[in-house]
Amino acid sequence: MFSVELVVDGAADAAVRADWAALVEAGLPSQARHTGVSNRPHVTLALSATAAEPVRERLAAVARDLPLPVTAGSVLVFGGRQFVLARLAGPAVELLDLQRRVVEALDDPVDRHGTFTAGAWTPHLTLARRLTAAQIAAALPVLGPAGVPGRLHRMRLWDMTERQEHWLT
Repeated sequence: MFSVELVVDGAADAAVRADWAALVEAGLPSQARHTGVSNRPHVTLALSATAAEPVRERLAAVARDLPLPVTAGSVLVFGGRQFVLARLAGPAVELLDLQRRVVEALDDPVDRHGTFTAGAWTPHLTLARRLTAAQIAAALPVLGPAGVPGRLHRMRLWDMTERQEHWLT
């Protein structure tokens, strides 16, 4: 299984990392607790069961439109029994179009819940996963301000099985 992701840089990267650190300091779940070298703020565009060379070539062609501006925006909460805490990745028409083209470039897209379908996808930067409602309430006051600008500057394939990143730009 592969995810196609855009990596953020600039002040938006620093703001997300500061949020990660603030959550840790508050004793809450945080993406900062994932200490792998590949853990960095990113926006997931799609999932795919496979990523053969023709797919990688098509994705690299889409990635030529990078960089794109992005804003680490308002806080979002996804979920039901457990929650995901994230920041909106300042949506722009160009980002929505790029995501659609990424999905079209895949041979075997995986979208069990319809979250990567055009019009249903919410671009976001994940701060923490598997939070309870009480943890969400505790997290909100420790997060930094919204509206921090940055760029989506590189595209990668994350191989979930091998735990390796493959850069497309």
